[in-house]
Amino acid sequence: KISILILAVLTLASSKLLVYNPKSLAKKFSPSGEIKSSLANFGDTPYGHNIIGRAWYDPENANGCKEFKLNITGEGDPDTNASPIVLVQRGDCPFVKKVRNVEHAGGALAIIIDNKAGEMVDHVIMVDDGTGGGIKIPSMLIGKKDGQKIVSEIEKREKKAEEADDDEDLRKPTPVQLIARFEMPHPDNRVEYDFWYSSADQGAIDFLVEWEDFHNKFKKDVYFTPRFVTWNCKGCDEVTKKRDCFGDGKYCAYHLENTAIAGREVLYENLREKCLHDKLQKKGNDKAWWSYVHFVHSHCRKSLTGPCSKEGMKEIGVDYDDIQDCVNDSFYDDDHTTSDNRILMKESESWNTNGPSFSPALIVNNITYRGSLTPDNVFEAICEGFEKHPSECRGSSGSHTNIFNGISTETMVFIIVGILACNLVLLVLYRRYYKNEMQTEVRTAAHSAVSQYFAIQNNDREEMGLKSTGI
Repeated sequence: KISILILAVLTLASSKLLVYNPKSLAKKFSPSGEIKSSLANFGDTPYGHNIIGRAWYDPENANGCKEFKLNITGEGDPDTNASPIVLVQRGDCPFVKKVRNVEHAGGALAIIIDNKAGEMVDHVIMVDDGTGGGIKIPSMLIGKKDGQKIVSEIEKREKKAEEADDDEDLRKPTPVQLIARFEMPHPDNRVEYDFWYSSADQGAIDFLVEWEDFHNKFKKDVYFTPRFVTWNCKGCDEVTKKRDCFGDGKYCAYHLENTAIAGREVLYENLREKCLHDKLQKKGNDKAWWSYVHFVHSHCRKSLTGPCSKEGMKEIGVDYDDIQDCVNDSFYDDDHTTSDNRILMKESESWNTNGPSFSPALIVNNITYRGSLTPDNVFEAICEGFEKHPSECRGSSGSHTNIFNGISTETMVFIIVGILACNLVLLVLYRRYYKNEMQTEVRTAAHSAVSQYFAIQNNDREEMGLKSTGI
């Protein structure tokens, strides 16, 4: 199964790739040295932090489809934190395989160089091919020409380094170094996030069920909105429209895992979940919504019907008829097969104008989340969306600290304080040691002087015929 690229319209970029060194290479891209790039939608993305390191390229494994034999290390990194950044060419194998091979070789970031000249890579997303679970490093896609500039500079500097090894008079050049910034806006102390999904997407539902406890930790510090994805199928046949669509094919849904469930049932469930959330959120009890989702998608997997939904609402103490009235009122007329729907219309317009273009998808503070959709990763990303971390986030990734040169500000302060404390302890111990040594030397000198004095006295006494006794 080959991974694909999906075009996306993004309102804000969630990552940046820049040339850190040499400055001559940075100027070939932009005044700031930024390289157009796109963050992959798999792997762990360290939001709020940076990765800075030496750029590596192995011409013997240019496409990264094999295990790397090149000894990729932290040598040449601008800091003490080894963060090798490995470039590979696109093609011949899935993106996931390339990134996994880079990770196995010790890389902290994989950069894939596009093989299509002129492609707008900053509007492209590398997606998981279904085998990307467990990848712990992020990856980015850059343009073909930009990649060639970096590779040429790497090869030129490595050649000069080899010449310097053979000639002591030649100075070894600094290797190419890059920096990747993974940004998350944090305008205030409340994070707003949306989750785009369909009630037919079991993977999305599994995430919501696992995410429930994490969401409840934040209490009133976050504002969550469920968003629902539909597909336009105006050109579909009448049988399909009647079974799977509303609005004469304007809003359609499919249950890929259970084809016995009609798309209309999925759409009805989407509307019930939307109406329920809006109602509970106004009452300040959106916690019950998560309980409902948990119940329905554990008890109604074989049939997303009204009766099963009714049981779920009974579990959380909500009147099913009240929610069903909201669903029915959202249609403009009684024939739902051909009628437009105000809720689905709003969702569709939002999706088409500034949606993430893939589903399931998470939007945090107007940033499209990229990376593995796991509760731990999402928790870290949302924590980085706060201006000041709430207590729930402390102990996760710390408070907003862009890790520059691989070390966060808090870590640096901790290290400096630790070094000062150690130096202070050593100074105190040395002073004690020095004092003891001085006292020992003084005692030794005093004993020597006294001994010499008594020796002289004894000699005098012997000369005078006197004897020395013990008493």
